[in-house]
Amino acid sequence: CRVKALSSWTGANLKNAVDECLSTGQSVQQIMREARSDEASLIPDGNSLAEEGLVDGSKVYAVIGVVPKLYLNAPCSSVDLSKRKSKFWLPRFSIFGSETGTWFLPGLQYQGMDAAPEAARSLAKEIHEACGDALENEDVHLGDDGSNRGEVIVIANPGEDPKRACLLALVPKGSTWAAKKDVTSNIDMESVDGLAMTKFLNDHSEIEQKDWNDYLVCGFNIDLDDDERVGEDCGFAAATKVMSEKL
Repeated sequence: CRVKALSSWTGANLKNAVDECLSTGQSVQQIMREARSDEASLIPDGNSLAEEGLVDGSKVYAVIGVVPKLYLNAPCSSVDLSKRKSKFWLPRFSIFGSETGTWFLPGLQYQGMDAAPEAARSLAKEIHEACGDALENEDVHLGDDGSNRGEVIVIANPGEDPKRACLLALVPKGSTWAAKKDVTSNIDMESVDGLAMTKFLNDHSEIEQKDWNDYLVCGFNIDLDDDERVGEDCGFAAATKVMSEKL
């Protein structure tokens, strides 16, 4: 496809633009540019097109893959997931207005675990069972501020970029965002541009690499700098053992 791009765009911006040209179920995994040698070279997500020496009329190549897909133990709509995760409140900075609201994707239904690939589904079930009651009683991530619990999920077709896989699984290509001041309200706040919101999420999300073997005693949800809790099982040690052996 032909894309009009600014020199200030990053490789990630270009990926998103090319994504818009693709069929449902497909996504750009990598963008390559013609190189002086015989081999094409990768355009990193964080580099600008100007830094990569791309000019008007430049040709790039896209590596196309299958879109990541999210599967939940308790399948639900985007609206219900926002209700379930009561802290899914995103600030509406200048591009979103001055108010805050609960964001969701109208009409989007996430699939159940029974539709996930067999190997992933089996492992997710094993981890879920190992978690036991901890999923209902223990905090999973500090960002939840103690109000939400965790879930075992599967993201199929993740590709090589785990952060991008998470975003695309939660926010499928072509989704339209909406917001309510309260998810139980029947009145929508104004919609915003999907690419703008996806960029917002991308800018405010992080991926960490961890060795689960370091968490076998306390469980994956504990900060290793927390001296008071790091020496005890805080509910997820059994699940962490499965994760360390099979992930």
